[in-house]
Amino acid sequence: MQHTFLLQEGFWQLSGRFSNISGIEIPVEGRTIVTHTPDQWSNHAFMRILTAQPQDIETVYTFAPIPPKATFVQWDSTSPMLGNVPGCFAFVDDTIISSSIIASTGQHATEALRFVNENRYETRGALFQSDTLLASWRVLMQRIEHTDKLQ
Repeated sequence: MQHTFLLQEGFWQLSGRFSNISGIEIPVEGRTIVTHTPDQWSNHAFMRILTAQPQDIETVYTFAPIPPKATFVQWDSTSPMLGNVPGCFAFVDDTIISSSIIASTGQHATEALRFVNENRYETRGALFQSDTLLASWRVLMQRIEHTDKLQ
């Protein structure tokens, strides 16, 4: 098994469910685009929560190129909703674990991206404030073909 998400450039389509603080499940959809340059890799993620008035969450993660057999990499992200947030990815067997602390709010997030096959990952994530679960999500990521050059 060789991870493909983050380690290879690509377009990924997202679909799944988001649960708010009340436990109400809401459908979500989105996409993520992974790009590489010699000096920096990035993951531009977009998720739309399909409420009556859809809510968009957009985040751009940047990190150093990941060397072969790496087990850990730090990232920085920017998001209109959350601002600048540092975090890390850990590669543990078939799972990429993402962890971050949002300094401005004291919230922390954890997400596990489990490799299903080279074109599919199952993700589970949660956002906490102290001892309260604010939100959780479960999303299927499916790599899709794209004919344009990655941007």
